[in-house]
Amino acid sequence: MSCQAGKSAEGPTKFEDQFLASFVGGKGVQRLAKVRAGRLCRKDHAALSPLLASQAYLDSVKIGKEALEITNKERMNPANTNGETLYPLIWSDELHLLAFLHNVYHKKQGGISHDLFGHISSVCSIGGGRAENVAYNYANAEEAAAATVNGWMNSPGHRKNILTNSKGYSATATLVDTEVHKDRRYAT
Repeated sequence: MSCQAGKSAEGPTKFEDQFLASFVGGKGVQRLAKVRAGRLCRKDHAALSPLLASQAYLDSVKIGKEALEITNKERMNPANTNGETLYPLIWSDELHLLAFLHNVYHKKQGGISHDLFGHISSVCSIGGGRAENVAYNYANAEEAAAATVNGWMNSPGHRKNILTNSKGYSATATLVDTEVHKDRRYAT
């Protein structure tokens, strides 16, 4: 998927409200299934374009790729693997989009949860096991990737999700809430 960078006329917040309402109502799953299959009609593309072109989404991709690099370093560290060979995880644009949408949900709910994980991951075309780590922190953009991965590596359940070969693809998405929880950064 690619879209031109820029700001939506409506802005990402209005889009987030509309998309979240349609997602929870079921239409969002249909749109994501079309994204997965590469069959976006003009109406669907118009619905997703404001999000994909928003600065928040573009920042999330950058931070997510930094987090993947840090995650793969953790996976290659012999001190973390008990002698097991872990393969590097591969970035997935699809997983990033799904994770970002989960963060939109977190932001609207004002906290983190695994509430929509099954619903969101049901449209994922990547086979195999699925795991989800969620968090929030107040790190700035330069420190966000390291702070997120460090938090997960210091949590036994999250660490286990990171240090397993049952997954081959990964993406971390972040979203900053500047409206309600000043500068809270959600991560999935």
